[in-house]
Amino acid sequence: MNIVLASIFRNGGDYVNRWANQVRNLAGALPDGHELGVLIAEGDSTDNTWVQLKGFVRMFGGRLVKLEHGGLEWGSVDDVCRWRQVTNVWNALYGHLDDIEGDALIHVEADLIWKPETMRRLLRQLERVPAVSPMVWHRRPGRFYDTYGFRKDGVRFIGQSPYHPALEKWRSEVNRQTGLVKIDTAGSCLVMRMEVARKVWFDSDTWHPGPSIYEQGASLWLDTQVAVTHP
Repeated sequence: MNIVLASIFRNGGDYVNRWANQVRNLAGALPDGHELGVLIAEGDSTDNTWVQLKGFVRMFGGRLVKLEHGGLEWGSVDDVCRWRQVTNVWNALYGHLDDIEGDALIHVEADLIWKPETMRRLLRQLERVPAVSPMVWHRRPGRFYDTYGFRKDGVRFIGQSPYHPALEKWRSEVNRQTGLVKIDTAGSCLVMRMEVARKVWFDSDTWHPGPSIYEQGASLWLDTQVAVTHP
């Protein structure tokens, strides 16, 4: 299996090394016959993010593209201008998938903290479903982070348990072996079959790729048994 890991950066100098180490660790943990490449966008940084990423790609391989939009730099806020900028960068980066070979795509925000076994499990889930996301924890234990990106039945997730009304009855809804429950959309981290990822776009209503997954006849799932962490 050929796997592509995609991330975007702006002023990420403080966490490029952490991201790079996670990528290297995943590459080393993949089974024989699996290869990992990277597809990275960087733009509008005022620090040394571009230089660091160039050094990583020179050693590891992959593709690094410069995508500048000239817009404001935002924190983790829900703002139309911020989402439009992020959406445009991701859509431009996804355009590069047309000439990159691969069987699966790992879409992961660059500052997230994750373990190789998490990505390996999500990749294995692609044998069951076409696209899957992990839980996304805040640095505080038990608090869900991506309350904007994750939605089910048109309802956003919330930070506190049970995180979504449907998960109150997860024992009946979620298969205990797979941990999977179907959701509308997700952010932060998605793992997709490449034939799905090549047709994905971030739309102007939710600013996330879930609707485009369903429009192509596929589906998106949440694996409730694994997680990544937002620092």
